[in-house]
Amino acid sequence: MINVPGILQTEEYIRAIHHSYRPALPAENIDARVEFRLRRRNVLERDVPLPFKVIVHEAALRRYKGTFFESSSFPLGICAESAALSAAVTDGIRDFTAIAVVGGDPKSDGQGEPVTPCGGCRQRIFDVMGGFERNVPVFCADLALSHVQRFTIRDLLPFAFSASDLPTM
Repeated sequence: MINVPGILQTEEYIRAIHHSYRPALPAENIDARVEFRLRRRNVLERDVPLPFKVIVHEAALRRYKGTFFESSSFPLGICAESAALSAAVTDGIRDFTAIAVVGGDPKSDGQGEPVTPCGGCRQRIFDVMGGFERNVPVFCADLALSHVQRFTIRDLLPFAFSASDLPTM
């Protein structure tokens, strides 16, 4: 699914995105989220709108998304970061310019502390990036994107385990 930048999303598009969430969101929650996103568009509908340009970078068309999958057997769950990295690596992509992690309670207004990758996903990011040589930024945010923090993999995993830690045979 290709994402339209938030400020350009129509009500129908926003509703379609939120109706696709699993588990399904309550209707009143979807209505609140639609209203929140549409309020952001007010800058376009002023009597004297703010001048701006929208440039959709080619990378946006190649964005890999993942979703978490919970299992009643906890070790069998799959993190969204792991799913997105796996999809990219399957397509032969390992050269990322940045990684974004967004999460939180879908039953809330979406505002809260930024969600960071779990320890296993931090290690996966480190491995896919080829270690600390490419210290790619990892942007972490809450669902409403009201709190965004920039980290590097070195910040998130300062004592990473790497192939150099393995014994030689």
